[in-house]
Amino acid sequence: SLNITNRQTAIEVANYGPLNPDVENDKYWARKAVQFKTTIEDAKSARCSNCAAFIQTPEMMDCIVQGLQGDESDDETFAPEMVNAAGLGFCEIFDFKCAGSRTCDAWIMGGPITESVAKAEPTSSDVHYETIMGNRKGKQRPTDKELYSQVKAAARKKFDVYPSAVANAWVVQEYKRRGGSYRTEKASSPAWQRKEGKNPKGGLNAKGRASYARETGGKLRPPVKRGNNIRRGQFLTRMGNMNGPERDAKGEPTRLLLSLQAWGASSKADAKRKGAAILAYHRNKKDK
Repeated sequence: SLNITNRQTAIEVANYGPLNPDVENDKYWARKAVQFKTTIEDAKSARCSNCAAFIQTPEMMDCIVQGLQGDESDDETFAPEMVNAAGLGFCEIFDFKCAGSRTCDAWIMGGPITESVAKAEPTSSDVHYETIMGNRKGKQRPTDKELYSQVKAAARKKFDVYPSAVANAWVVQEYKRRGGSYRTEKASSPAWQRKEGKNPKGGLNAKGRASYARETGGKLRPPVKRGNNIRRGQFLTRMGNMNGPERDAKGEPTRLLLSLQAWGASSKADAKRKGAAILAYHRNKKDK
């Protein structure tokens, strides 16, 4: 599948790993420490789960669960449990679902991203997230095409694999280092990423869900605020374990808390408690 192909690219190009983060992996982390000129302990702290390219927005998490669920019914699937157990998110650099406890050479401080792209604040480090990924409000075009062609030719000689996420990031940095600049071509984002597609009380409204379906092919159903609906149990369990604050610096509820409230939970702790109870109800029901 495309996901496995892209994951293999991350392994070969950016040393995505280790295979099993639960064991010591001394050699792997020692190489990381040497590469980044730091201690092994510091190297171990740089994980996918705190990378700025690790996407865990509510929409993305629903998309991952639906992809794993496939044609299985809500009663049959263990997709939400798989996502929670592996701490999955989507790697925006290499385009695959990855485990939060792993890392790679393209790690960028400042993550994870838990709010929709249209609302997320830019995060920067030694290599800027927006520089690698491009301005999300539009597509960036080089103003000096001749210089840009020269830099791309240099990248083909420098890297074994080009284009690739790491090589592309180098091209952007090298082009700017040589005096190149970009212009931004504005592009409108789909409704599900804008205010008009969002329910002020959390989640998406009907227009946002319709937009999401057109853009991604995914089907998002309205929230279930009460009862033992298994979809509600799965959502509350998943979102109750999400990283990120429930309130912002001004004390206002974040999109995470609003989403929880839309599904009948007052906090992440309340969501985990109610989600566990609903899933337990369905397990007991199945055993009878």
